[in-house]
Amino acid sequence: IDTQILAPIEAKMDEQESQIKDNRAQLDRHRELISSKSDELAESNSRIDTQILALSATMQATAASTSDVLGWIEGLSQKINVMEEDAARDKQEILDALQGPSSDRSTSSQLPESNAFSSSTIAGGSSHSLALRSDGTIKAWGSNQYGQASIPAGLNGVKSVSAGYDFSLALKTDSTVA
Repeated sequence: IDTQILAPIEAKMDEQESQIKDNRAQLDRHRELISSKSDELAESNSRIDTQILALSATMQATAASTSDVLGWIEGLSQKINVMEEDAARDKQEILDALQGPSSDRSTSSQLPESNAFSSSTIAGGSSHSLALRSDGTIKAWGSNQYGQASIPAGLNGVKSVSAGYDFSLALKTDSTVA
């Protein structure tokens, strides 16, 4: 084969080989850049995840606090409404309840005798009442249509009571709610 023919072919091959080396070097630089950016992105995502967790915890604490305050306000509002708007009707219901207990859930449960217990915490719902006894047990009376005046057997260790429209809550000394 003639060197005049081979020389341009070899020169073209050398040029292409040089271009391939340049392309490989450029590809390696791009890979390094992508790897570096990937590491930066992973660190950024980790910081964002940490911030999201912190924000979530803050939101949960705020929601719990807001819920506690709203529950307290609602309970207080209901107590005031019962005291202001229904005093005469409640008096009659108490007198009626003194006549004895009823086994019918849609009627009233018996009002406790005046010397049956001592209590400093009383809560009133729409048509039922709760009293926290000094021994950590609860006495309930009034309407029991939805079971709101039924105290679960064995419930004790209570430190606070609250009555809603047609429900009752007890906060136990171990911070659980019954």
